[in-house]
Amino acid sequence: LLRLIMIPSAPERIAKLKKCFRNRSEIESAFRRFDTNKDGAISFNELKSGLSSCGILFTEQEVETCFAVADRDGDGEVSLSEFVQLLSSSSGSSSNAISKFFKYCVQQAFNIIDTDKDGSITYTELSISLRSAGFSDQEIQTIFALADHDRDGEISLNELTKALSK
Repeated sequence: LLRLIMIPSAPERIAKLKKCFRNRSEIESAFRRFDTNKDGAISFNELKSGLSSCGILFTEQEVETCFAVADRDGDGEVSLSEFVQLLSSSSGSSSNAISKFFKYCVQQAFNIIDTDKDGSITYTELSISLRSAGFSDQEIQTIFALADHDRDGEISLNELTKALSK
């Protein structure tokens, strides 16, 4: 994730890419070209191939960043509406991009810590993950107590996002 923060050229590349499309129908047409398997969504590899076909050279990291920014719901693919949002010239301010990037980072961390993939983090899952990163038991207990807002013994993605936004 830290790699994404260190790529200043990605927003410039996205800005350049936006200039390739004059309106929504051109963006939708590009979406259909990029979606080579016609499943209604663009995978990382489809985005990578599609971008190279536009004649703008993107590094692997820039493609990763574009994909992360475009995949607003974090489901691992870019839908038509996400693609339109990415490439519409009216798309949000840089603070909106930072907010979106923060949510993306929290989602990625959540997915790593939620080892059983049940959509919530138990104290054990948090403890194992944070111990390996050098956190003390006291720090882990504090973090869990602050993040488990509804006191149900588990931390949801929403709870984690709220706790880290304070």
